[in-house]
Formats: sequence, structure tokens, C-alpha cells
Amino acid sequence: MASPLRRFLAATATTIAVTTASVLVGFAAPAQARPTPRPHSTMRYQEHNDTSAPLRSMAPVPVGTAPRPTDSIPHMPQQPVAHRADPVVQTSMSAAAPTPSASFDGLGQGFSGPQGSFSVTGVPPDPNAAVGANQIVEVVNTGVAVFSKTGATLYGPA
Repeated sequence: MASPLRRFLAATATTIAVTTASVLVGFAAPAQARPTPRPHSTMRYQEHNDTSAPLRSMAPVPVGTAPRPTDSIPHMPQQPVAHRADPVVQTSMSAAAPTPSASFDGLGQGFSGPQGSFSVTGVPPDPNAAVGANQIVEVVNTGVAVFSKTGATLYGPA
């Protein structure tokens, strides 16, 4: 005959085993029933990289002659209606700002260069520039121009 201590230990072990199994089943069931969360962004990976011909060997396409995709975004935003002054508008130039050694206008409304004139195709524009050893390349929306560091237009707008 089993001693009372052995019966107690066997009953306790059985209770622990049943409780653990029911807890594990309880955790596993809701996890399977939960829908998988939808991602907030889409990951896309490059399929192919290419190298273009040198810019100097390309025939320029005058701005406005290439087909443009149509979009549903209006090109002119609404002017904001402000009832109070904007607290972050800069009203004076900082003394720490460097003095430019050369300054000239880049691509913008009314700009003219060797390949014709440029007009802004979207508001707000998306300007980007890269400075090399001798030239500055500026891209605004669908237009590109190349400038010397003194401001002479070497190519563009195209």
C-alpha cells in the first residue's frame, strides 16, 4: 500500500501536469486565432541596375516635350490661412552663416539655358543638386541642368 506522502506527491504532480497542459493549450489557441498583422509599408527590391551613356553624348529633350504622367494631385496648393504669426519663421540672418563666394539662380520658373527655357512642373518643386570638382548638377522635378561653379549654364534645361 502506498504511503500518504507518496499519494500526496502523486496527486500534486498530476495537478501540476494538468494545469500546465491547460495553460499551454490556452496560450496556443488564441495565438492561432489571431489574424496576422498587415504590414504598414511595402518592401520593394531592385531588379536591375544600369549605367547610362555619358550626359555629353545624349541629345537633350527640351523641357515640356516628353510625355508626362497624369496625376490627381492639384499642382497649386491652397494658401494657408493664418490668424497669428508663425513662431518659427526666421526674421534675421545668423552671424554664423558663411558668406557665399559665388551665388547664382538655378532651375526655376522662367530659367533659360542653351537647350531652352524651364517651367516648374509641380508644386512644391523637388530640387536636388550635386557638386563635383568643376560642375554643379541640379535636378528639379523632371528638369536637369549642369552649371559651372561660376554659374554659367553648360547644359540644360532638359
